[in-house]
Amino acid sequence: MLHRFVPHAVLALPLVALVASSTSAQTLTTSSVQQLAIARASLNDQCPIQPNVTPPVFATAQRTLTIYGQNLNNGLWPSVSIGLGPWLPVATADPAGGWIKLNVQCNAFGPGTYRLLVSTGQGQPYNDGISFDFLVRGDNGRDGATGATGAAGPAGPTGAKGDPGMNGAKGDKGDPGMNGAAGATGPMGPTGPKGDPGVNGAKGDPGVNGAKGDKGDKGDHGQHGRGVRRLIVQPSDPAYGSTGCQQGAAFVLIPQIFDDASSMFIDDPSATPSVLCHGKDGAPGPNGKALGWHKKFTSVTIGGTATTVLSQSVSGSNSYMADAKLNVPFAGNQTQITCVLVAVEGTVSTEIDRLDTQLFGSGQSSARGAIALAGGYTATGGASATVTVKVNCWTAGGDTRTVSHGRLNVVGVDTLVQQ
Repeated sequence: MLHRFVPHAVLALPLVALVASSTSAQTLTTSSVQQLAIARASLNDQCPIQPNVTPPVFATAQRTLTIYGQNLNNGLWPSVSIGLGPWLPVATADPAGGWIKLNVQCNAFGPGTYRLLVSTGQGQPYNDGISFDFLVRGDNGRDGATGATGAAGPAGPTGAKGDPGMNGAKGDKGDPGMNGAAGATGPMGPTGPKGDPGVNGAKGDPGVNGAKGDKGDKGDHGQHGRGVRRLIVQPSDPAYGSTGCQQGAAFVLIPQIFDDASSMFIDDPSATPSVLCHGKDGAPGPNGKALGWHKKFTSVTIGGTATTVLSQSVSGSNSYMADAKLNVPFAGNQTQITCVLVAVEGTVSTEIDRLDTQLFGSGQSSARGAIALAGGYTATGGASATVTVKVNCWTAGGDTRTVSHGRLNVVGVDTLVQQ
């Protein structure tokens, strides 16, 4: 089912945000499946405080208040009141009813708790409220001390000594010389090759971590969110044919983006609008049916004990409506006649209606009256149960009487509402 959720023009207010505590809704009435309900609300940034003012007062700034919940689209375009202030239409709203957004001026409020109300119409399903807190942010804490430098790891062990160099080659044997003076000592042989490097020592243990550094500067604002504008195109509109709908109004959802130059949402030229159409009417359903029974008699004699003058067994329906009528005579000094309409299911008899009647006749002529009974009964065993509807009559004084021209009608129904 489509509800009246009429779009408004987007409010062209300067963009700004306020520290506010999370809030929760009051106990919610759930008697309606379309009940508007607020889950929580928050601001996109804190409200700045005017310097050197006691007690604290918010400076001039604009922030965006986002309210989350369900069925926020169950009636008219949503309006919001803060602190029993004026009702203001929201700037943007989720077509599915999950959130709404409203621009607020910080300097219109002070630190404290306010009543936040949302309304889409008159009556309980279209209204809800929560408590909302405007809070003041405390000063930054002092910077922590710089942590000590970690100790250096131990030096690795000295590598192993290289192998000695090879001896030089032996010279050729000289010719036998003349015995002469002793020769000089020969030169030293060449130095052997350099040995391989020793194995590196083990890696030292890591130093102790220093203290955590100061908190970095606040980052830039994120990108603006996207909105949607809803357009209703009636069948009489010349543009209706381009929607592709065949009956009923067409709902066109146009994506929007935030334009920094104008500080407002505008249609996104790169996005394709979505069209929602009414479905075609379905074929008529089959005709319903009802079960009925009729019983009558010409005359029956009754006495001081209950006599069944009419009886009809029925089944196939969940409930039954019955009515009965019969004529009764009253001669001079004759006592009253009592008749009851009962339903018997199994061994249980249930009285549906009762009537006590007495008319006063004379010695020359009898008075004639009519007894009429009616009521409803719902079978305990459902449509498969057999129920016997009866009319029982008797005289109060024990005398015999002849009742005449009685009839009993029973109609089966699926649902019987008894009030």
